[in-house]
Amino acid sequence: MITLLSPAAAVAAGCFLSVLAATGTVWTLTHERAAPPPSPKLPSAVMTPTATAPVVRTLGTLAAPYDLVDRETERDRLVQAGYDANAALPMYYATRAVLALALPLPMWLLFRPHHLALSLMVVVLAAGVGYYAPAWIVASRRHARQERIRAAVPNMIDMLVTCVDAGLGIDVALRHVAQEIGVASVELADEIHVLNVQLASGVSRLDSLRTLERRTGVAELSALVNVLGVVERFGSGIAQSLRAHAQLTRRRRALNAETKAARASPALTVVMVIFILPALFVVLLGPAAVQLSHMFFPHAAGGM
Repeated sequence: MITLLSPAAAVAAGCFLSVLAATGTVWTLTHERAAPPPSPKLPSAVMTPTATAPVVRTLGTLAAPYDLVDRETERDRLVQAGYDANAALPMYYATRAVLALALPLPMWLLFRPHHLALSLMVVVLAAGVGYYAPAWIVASRRHARQERIRAAVPNMIDMLVTCVDAGLGIDVALRHVAQEIGVASVELADEIHVLNVQLASGVSRLDSLRTLERRTGVAELSALVNVLGVVERFGSGIAQSLRAHAQLTRRRRALNAETKAARASPALTVVMVIFILPALFVVLLGPAAVQLSHMFFPHAAGGM
């Protein structure tokens, strides 16, 4: 006599089949990559075979987007978050693929839902969390790093103005700034050091500045790059331009602080309405409610 599988057994079988299918896919992709394809296909993970292990490249292919523009955008986000190693992008995609495939089974074993619908919900939610958790972590680190760099940009511009007023060239001034700005922002000092290395290797100043803008993603540095590009192209006074840009940057930071302060008042109002006013009502109306209960329900009060 054939008996139907229980929901738990069905979910367990589904997890086993999904892991088996993923293993087969990885095996197939690995062996297909061993021989060059006769016709052009979609590019694989992100790096050359010598950059990362074959397993990492293959797992990264499962989560990597097909569009090369999307991959380059994701690479820029990783660099802006501080992950600038060559293997950062394939490791990032491989981590998303592994978590999306491996997290559903432990979550199902942890909760042990009795219904099939709940089991499927747990599996799908666990796979979604495993896939998107690395992206959330990278976005959080990217935002925090950009805020630290943004806070140090006005000081960096002031140091550049001081060096230029002292008679130094812009390249020498950038080297001095890279040595001194590390006290205020290690991230900004590292990025300026990368800029100096590119300048020393023969890359043009404008291209190096564009690389700095791309590696940081900070609007204030983008504006600085535009100012230096205009100065280099038209030959205007660099000290005056940097000084005006420094004042504009500080003004922009003050406006951002004022905007955050204006947003704090409605947030405090909501917190007060939800948490403070109910406690205040209990303190003010509580004794009156007790006295009224004693007046209208004396037997109940005496019984207590």
